[in-house]
Amino acid sequence: MGDCYFLATLASMAEVPSKIEALFETKEVNAAGIYMMYFFINGVKTPVIVDDNLPYRNGRLTMAKGKGGELWVCLLEKGWAKLHGSYARMAFGWPEFAGVHLSCVPSRHFSHDVMQKDKKKAAKFHQALLHADNKNFSIMCCTPGYGEGK
Repeated sequence: MGDCYFLATLASMAEVPSKIEALFETKEVNAAGIYMMYFFINGVKTPVIVDDNLPYRNGRLTMAKGKGGELWVCLLEKGWAKLHGSYARMAFGWPEFAGVHLSCVPSRHFSHDVMQKDKKKAAKFHQALLHADNKNFSIMCCTPGYGEGK
């Protein structure tokens, strides 16, 4: 699976369940299997409707799987794929991109390569990280994977 940035963002947000709950209009499993959730596109709260017909291969989910059969992870991933046209088109990126679209708050990107080469930038990054942690901001990390230019 190549959508590390999206799943890293979800994992970070899941530490505060109310952040995930706020993304869903439909909060209960329903017989129709239709769910409405929200993403923030250019700062605008945008509804996305998906069904619970999830991609399977050989009897197994082919994309994200929630712990203990949680459905919300699969539904948000399907909604994200719908916004981007397909699961394949969401395979690359960075957590701050998904963070903005899931939480409508500014996000920052720090490159580990830069931190290794510049001690002042590394110290500044460490201070920013401590500040973010003290404010209970979502903190995400991701490593480059397939197709991300590495």
